[in-house]
Amino acid sequence: MNIIDQNKINFGALENAISKPHAYQKSTVPFWDDPYISTQMLNFHLDPEVEAASKKAETILAETAFIEETVKLDKTKTVIDLGCGPGLYINEFAKKAGSVLGIDLSQNSIDYACKTILPHHKNVSFIKMNYLDLQDESRFDLATLIYYDFGALNLQEQGKLLDNVHHVLKKDGIFVLDVLTDQARQVESFDVKFHQKGFWSPEPYMEIHRKLIYKDPLIRADQYTIMDETGQVRIIRNYDRLFTMSEITNLIIDHGFRITGLYRNLQGDPWNTSSTTMGLFVQKI
Repeated sequence: MNIIDQNKINFGALENAISKPHAYQKSTVPFWDDPYISTQMLNFHLDPEVEAASKKAETILAETAFIEETVKLDKTKTVIDLGCGPGLYINEFAKKAGSVLGIDLSQNSIDYACKTILPHHKNVSFIKMNYLDLQDESRFDLATLIYYDFGALNLQEQGKLLDNVHHVLKKDGIFVLDVLTDQARQVESFDVKFHQKGFWSPEPYMEIHRKLIYKDPLIRADQYTIMDETGQVRIIRNYDRLFTMSEITNLIIDHGFRITGLYRNLQGDPWNTSSTTMGLFVQKI
């Protein structure tokens, strides 16, 4: 979308570009496959000290250790990691599991994972795909979806994903995920910045960042309206559903699972009602 018309800024188009969208309205571009942005995201994934695209390295090690211990992961079991990124969790799971499959939308992340992990773990494979398109049947003992990705899906997609995971898990298989709770709400805000070069582009651009909140259900969002010097505009939107205990419990039960473990996070810290995050182990029934 371009907001310059006959050498003039179309302020109506600009106002529309920065307005509050309806909840879960999609980004205007598939930014995960943009060559520049996907490289920036990969760099964040791989920075062990930054919690951005991935969690910190020490957190990943603690979470994989707790998951492996809880599900008794061994060479008889198969694992699928949804939204695997560059394979940081898979690199750990592969040391104990019989086989591990990673799927992700970013070709850049998949290529990196193949280059760095496959030479060391022959029991691993990667596929570029959307986990909403899963079709395997009763193949895996463990499925994981980590770093609050579940809440980034819209309400229909959340149900579809649970159905897909239920379908690909073996009898009594375990699905491990984490979500944000209703204690993680944010205050709405509006911020404008100018960059000569930044996360979204190697060329100069203006970034209009809005933090948003929605009610019923409770959702928080970040909207980035990016305009370059030619007036070309891209809108990037990220959403997080903030679950109450009853909401996530009912959703899990409605799609054929039961909760076998509830924690403040996937490191196994005890859950309490003031927690902003929730780690869940749910079993196919």
